[in-house]
Amino acid sequence: MQNSQELDVLLTRIRRCHICEDYLPLGPRPVLRAQKSARLLIVGQAPGTKVHAS
Repeated sequence: MQNSQELDVLLTRIRRCHICEDYLPLGPRPVLRAQKSARLLIVGQAPGTKVHAS
């Protein structure tokens, strides 16, 4: 990422993604952790209700 604004835009797009919505009984709720200095960003979908409650 070149700057924090680019990272913010990317994270917003990830959080708003609904590509897999039809396959998830509780809907999408991506789990991610990001830093501007990171060279790699891994995004996942946690199963179960724990993530949806947070």
